Amino acid sequence: MLTILHTESSLGWGGQEIRILQESLGMKARGHRVLIAASPKSLLLPRAEKAGLEIIPIELAPQYPWVFWQMVSILNKKEIDILNTHSSSDSWVSILAAQISARKPLIMRTRHLSTPISKNLWSRLIYDVLPDAVITTGEEIRRQMIIENNFDGDKIFSIPTGVDLAKFDPEKIKPSLFPKGWTVGMVGVLRSWKGHQYFLRAVPLILEEIPEAQFYIVGDGPQLNNIKKTIEELKLQDKVFLLGQREDVPEILASLDILVHPSYGHEGVPQTILQALAMRKPVVATRVGSIPEVIIERRTGILIPPRDAEKIAEGVIEIYKNSELRQTLMRNGREYIKERYSHKLMLDRLEDLYGYLLSGRLKKRERLVPQLKNLLIKKCMLFAPKIGLGPKKYSAGRPNRFLIITTTGIGDTLWATPAIRALKEAYPQSFIGVLTNRLGVEVLQGNPRVDKFFIFDKGLKSIISWPWLLISLRQSNFHTAFIFHSSDRLIWPMCYLAGPEERIGIKGENKGLDFLLTKA
Repeated sequence: MLTILHTESSLGWGGQEIRILQESLGMKARGHRVLIAASPKSLLLPRAEKAGLEIIPIELAPQYPWVFWQMVSILNKKEIDILNTHSSSDSWVSILAAQISARKPLIMRTRHLSTPISKNLWSRLIYDVLPDAVITTGEEIRRQMIIENNFDGDKIFSIPTGVDLAKFDPEKIKPSLFPKGWTVGMVGVLRSWKGHQYFLRAVPLILEEIPEAQFYIVGDGPQLNNIKKTIEELKLQDKVFLLGQREDVPEILASLDILVHPSYGHEGVPQTILQALAMRKPVVATRVGSIPEVIIERRTGILIPPRDAEKIAEGVIEIYKNSELRQTLMRNGREYIKERYSHKLMLDRLEDLYGYLLSGRLKKRERLVPQLKNLLIKKCMLFAPKIGLGPKKYSAGRPNRFLIITTTGIGDTLWATPAIRALKEAYPQSFIGVLTNRLGVEVLQGNPRVDKFFIFDKGLKSIISWPWLLISLRQSNFHTAFIFHSSDRLIWPMCYLAGPEERIGIKGENKGLDFLLTKA
């Protein structure tokens, strides 16, 4: 049995929160202990408590420092095995808390939306470096994270939300809610990007061909007043009906003839579409996010471009008039859900992923600190040229000036001696400097081929001397540096900032910092 903690800072109720609740209930039914941490103001928490799940009321906002320590305590006291975060604020609090908790849970970051992710250090930390794995609700979201953000594809897994086929069963639930006639509907949170305005502007076009049609909008949200205004402006009060937030979604879908999903952004694989297909309902949806993964053109639905009321109307009218197409979509939809998007299949994939990651997590934990250091070094080095640091450009014909770097043991320092001799023999007029520690100076002090020593100390008292060391190195105008067996992570950026145009070392010796070399 695993102890799984889901965190969610969102206060609303939509597909993301529904997925958390359904996934939690599914895992609990399989014998795992599942907890949900969310704001006391959230709509998720009371539903989770009513469903019999353990809840933790907590304001997961990073601006409150004490919340961080609360989460550390929760992870330890509840003996959490798997931490699954879902939104930005709760991810920062929970994932950072997990880094210092004694429990060290497996860290999962679930990405529900196809919204572009910022290409900055913080996004890389929260999506790429710190989590053991990232779960996406669609393959398109996974592709975006790999291609657009250059995140590690080996740790990103697409596990779409599954549908409870017993709950959404057209054989058990018959149409009963609406008057007889052709019914078209939208189901979901009333957000701007869900495309309700385009749906409403399609209604008059549909009525020209299907005058008996009725239209239903199910859900609540910030766009409610705007939707009401548009209905009044278009004089559709007797044709478009707002049903508000409903819990009887299977019955709603059973009573519709067509579901329209006209989103123009942010979508993963919308649960409403999956549920409609499970209920054998034809779907007209936009080609956005991961929607094309489930709506296969003219096999499970009709795909249209976003922000296009005319195309919405055309899709609805075609399904109405073409009974053969309508029957094909109804038949294929449920079969497609059975094969790829069932609730059982989602839970199977999650359990398989947990087992896979838990079996190999020790190696990952040992790599975490070096990964963080390398990432911070890389960001600093990319910024260095903007403030006048980093490699210099040297004109041809300048005297050769070489920097030899050897800061580890006596053996490695002695190993550098033949290279110093070979350089001096090949370039008799060259200037050779050696960056080494005090022991290295003692070893090479009598070498006539060394023109200058630069001493690198790592003690706390010596840190104050590093800026002066860097200035001295840059003033020496070395155009080529050789790094000899230095496993000291600080030496590699020091070499870069010293200014040599060519930096030569052994590839893979300091894994993750090879990008600082020009030759390996």
